[in-house]
Amino acid sequence: MKDAEFCRRLRLLRERGGLTQAELEKRAGLPALLVSQYETGSRAPGLANIKALIRGLNCTADELLEVRPSIQRQHIASAECWCSPTVEFKDPASGAAVWVHKQVQ
Repeated sequence: MKDAEFCRRLRLLRERGGLTQAELEKRAGLPALLVSQYETGSRAPGLANIKALIRGLNCTADELLEVRPSIQRQHIASAECWCSPTVEFKDPASGAAVWVHKQVQ
């Protein structure tokens, strides 16, 4: 499955770092020609190779994957809580973390 945005970002980060495909493969410990296949979308990397690419590019996962959290989450309170302070405390009985959203007036 081709993810054009991933392919574009991989190439952009590699070129920004001044690396050839072969240099990135060596730095990341990946087999020859794999970066080329990722950049063209003919292969998709698994988690282990994504981690290797991140190390080889010396970037963050967000820079490579450009993952943004979805605001479409289910929430127990009104939408106004997204801007409200959140307090975490431990439930004395279970020791579990409990999150409480304070409503801002």
